[in-house]
Amino acid sequence: MSTSKIGRRTVLQAVAALAASGIAPNLLLAQSGFSARPGRALPPRGEFVIRGATVLTIDDKIGDLARGDVHVRNGVIVAVAENINAAGLTVLDAGNMICLPGFIDTHWHLWTSLCRSVIRIDDPRRSYFPVTNALGRHFTPEDSYRSVRLGLAEGLSAGATTVHNWAHNIRSPEHADAELRAMRDTGIRGGSLTARRRAGPTKSRWTSPALPRHSATGCPTTAR
Repeated sequence: MSTSKIGRRTVLQAVAALAASGIAPNLLLAQSGFSARPGRALPPRGEFVIRGATVLTIDDKIGDLARGDVHVRNGVIVAVAENINAAGLTVLDAGNMICLPGFIDTHWHLWTSLCRSVIRIDDPRRSYFPVTNALGRHFTPEDSYRSVRLGLAEGLSAGATTVHNWAHNIRSPEHADAELRAMRDTGIRGGSLTARRRAGPTKSRWTSPALPRHSATGCPTTAR
């Protein structure tokens, strides 16, 4: 199939394929009623102690602990020590486990998450750039929102808790709002830099959008 025939139908087929594969059926299909309303409030994070893990702090002042505890309150690490008094708190047994800071992904085009099921590295006509060039023009704000949520769900599952989203398919202010809202609704740490694609006679190029309020916008610095 040539890239000129890849359109919104293919995007929907990609969504269906992802759902059928069991990667994220609830994420992609259970959400409905998309609108420009503000992001949803995250659930309460509570307070707990991670007990007895091998703690890799990546902090010269604290060092690594062969056996240590981590005290978390409302999504923020408030203490790291060999033994923390957890009276009255939920305790998570982390014996024989490693506790370390989440990974940071500094270069991620989250909007392309839905495109991966139709990208083929062995077919030049369906490699990354032809596919994203063809599909990107058909993305609605809802498509962008759900694709970002899918990518972030995969990132969190893999241990990434901070991301920088290079959002380079911003076709309107609503697209920018949708990508930022998806990051806020997920509760991940991160920032987003936006750009829009301008199609030329032989190739596409990227420019800064006429959207100054979205040119460099950070999401809330929440811990995960």
